[in-house]
Amino acid sequence: EYDIATRWNSHPNRASNAPYRIYDGSTLLATIRVSQEVAANDFSADGVTWENLGTFTIQSGTLIIELADDADGFVIADGVRIAGTPY
Repeated sequence: EYDIATRWNSHPNRASNAPYRIYDGSTLLATIRVSQEVAANDFSADGVTWENLGTFTIQSGTLIIELADDADGFVIADGVRIAGTPY
């Protein structure tokens, strides 16, 4: 299992629905949409604040996190934090 979080620099011109897609190999597990108009605020680690995307079980051995641009504003990829122990 992996805990996945992300962060970005907020701004009014950012997307209110930025889509983060989590894959186990080629299998889509979830699409989580977040507003990047406001700052990530779920927890602090490594000197910055992060937004939790969730906990995911990866069985294929390949974790893919994709930030797509099918959104209503600019999408910004500043950082992704992956924490956990693979099987």
